[in-house]
Amino acid sequence: MCRWKKLTTTKSKLILKCLRAKQQLRQLKALMQLVTRQLS
Repeated sequence: MCRWKKLTTTKSKLILKCLRAKQQLRQLKALMQLVTRQLS
């Protein structure tokens, strides 16, 4: 039981990390678009 709970928590943590990384990537892309617009 305890083992299973631990597994699920690590899994959810990984999912959260993945989501955060995706968000950061999106923000980075938006930033890059802004920069390229200003440069051109």
